[in-house]
Amino acid sequence: MTRMPLKFFRDPFIQFLILGSLVFTVFSVFTDGDSSDRNITVSAMDIARLHGQWSTQYAKQPTSAQLDSIIDQHIREEIFYREATKLRLGEEDIIIRRRMVQKYMFLSESLVEITEPSGPELEDFYAANKQRYEIPEKLSFRHIYYSHNSVSTAQDENNDAESAANNMVQSLNASQVDTSSWRKQGDAFMLQREYAAREPMQISELFGAVFTQGLAGISDEDIAIWVGPIRSAYGWHAVKLLSRKPPATPLLADIRSKVVVDYIADKRRQTNADYYQSVRNQYQIVIDPKPDFSDTKGDE
Repeated sequence: MTRMPLKFFRDPFIQFLILGSLVFTVFSVFTDGDSSDRNITVSAMDIARLHGQWSTQYAKQPTSAQLDSIIDQHIREEIFYREATKLRLGEEDIIIRRRMVQKYMFLSESLVEITEPSGPELEDFYAANKQRYEIPEKLSFRHIYYSHNSVSTAQDENNDAESAANNMVQSLNASQVDTSSWRKQGDAFMLQREYAAREPMQISELFGAVFTQGLAGISDEDIAIWVGPIRSAYGWHAVKLLSRKPPATPLLADIRSKVVVDYIADKRRQTNADYYQSVRNQYQIVIDPKPDFSDTKGDE
């Protein structure tokens, strides 16, 4: 009997055919052989959907040949999806898992219709959540910056940035320095020297929490005069608080549309939470005791 040469089996194409045959054979043995799974119907509705998607993406109608290609690509995807599903290729894929969870959540949300609240319902919601709509305090100020190890600091008798800023405060308030020249005093600063109507959080993002606390702590009696020094993430500052606009809560009539959106969003979150709990109650959940992680590097 003639033996097949080993070179024949080393051919990549032959190996591919053999592997494909093995997969098909294994699959045929372990699947239920449901013939309906081998039927693919591309309905008129499917074609209309594919046509619409292509038209939206490319802003024009596909030609007949392009539509045929789109349909063929749809069939190709459907076939590969079914084959991949049979092989359970997505079971351990975290991306596919999260995408399926996301789609299920969207589906569960679409099953519940949240209607707009009545007048009294919206008023009650607004009253219970007023803090969400509060407009924070806004501060306007100027500052003169002193850095450590700078020329301006070196000229101070104590060679200290805090002392230099303090001396500038005293000089400006005593009119020993021309107040109109305040921008020329101190050290160069990478940010602005004057800010208008900034919220405390915005100021903290620029200067740090300590500076913001010092600025907000300036009394109304000291508005429009130089105070300090106040420390920031960069150094020390002589500061003049120009104005303070206190926090305010807008009237419901002025922000009605936003409150309605928040009301619906809150209702939807609560509905989703209730639905999740109802589904969870149908499961028997067992959680093992937590391992001891005290010796792991993450706690160092």
